[in-house]
Formats: sequence, C-alpha cells, structure tokens
Amino acid sequence: MRISIQYQASSDEWVIFDNGGAPGLVSICRTEEDALLQALKLQEKIRVNGHHPYDDSHLIA
Repeated sequence: MRISIQYQASSDEWVIFDNGGAPGLVSICRTEEDALLQALKLQEKIRVNGHHPYDDSHLIA
C-alpha cells in the first residue's frame, strides 16, 4: 500500500503519508474516520490515474 496513516499523540491528529514516488506528508485529519476516508480516496485516485496527484517525477528540471 502506498498510503499510510499515523496517529500523532502530541497534536491529537491523524496524518496521511505518501510512501510512493514522491514520498511525504499528504494530509492532516482530526479524526481517524476522516483520515481513513481521505486515504481511500487517494488510493482510488492512484488506482484510476496510475499515478499520485502530487507525483512530480515526470517533470524535467
């Protein structure tokens, strides 16, 4: 799975990370349910489009 969710006790928030082509923080959610829904939407976008919306690996410098 390319998307991971972690609970941050210090801020009492749920963070979503992209572990794929352009790894990094994608989103911060207040509830676990919101984080799960957001992660599912991102996974579906990746599946349908074949890439992550934040993937800039195709850009040439």
